[in-house]
Amino acid sequence: MMKKLLLGSILVLAAVLSHSQLNTDVEADKAAIMEMNRQWDENALAGNMVANAEQYAKDAVRIGYGTAVVGQRRIRRTFERYDRQLVASKYENTIIDIRISGDLAVAIGTFTGSFTGIESGETTEENGTWADVYQRQPDGSWKSVCTSFAEIREE
Repeated sequence: MMKKLLLGSILVLAAVLSHSQLNTDVEADKAAIMEMNRQWDENALAGNMVANAEQYAKDAVRIGYGTAVVGQRRIRRTFERYDRQLVASKYENTIIDIRISGDLAVAIGTFTGSFTGIESGETTEENGTWADVYQRQPDGSWKSVCTSFAEIREE
């Protein structure tokens, strides 16, 4: 229920943003966000998730697996743990939509991945959905200020 509420809220924000386009170079901004997602996948496959922490603002929030991680430093520590514990043999984000208004953007998508535990050798498959809220930085780049993701489990 909470996942649906959170994703629903983000979709409402995306709808609001779509009605107030303030940015004149939306296509370039969308391309920059798409490139961030491409780099994310590349880092995950290279065993360098910690590099993805740089995509977050200093006070960002990352919500998933029933918890919220607040702040870029804590997100970095989470990714360091991933790098020590897991190896990704497959990882892919698919962007469904990006909406941009001024200095805010919302991207929604799906992910799929295959991960092997370094110690256990056990492989798990994950599929899910995600939503990211980005904010334009003073230098013109984009940083994630809030990420929410949910694994889709077949019952």
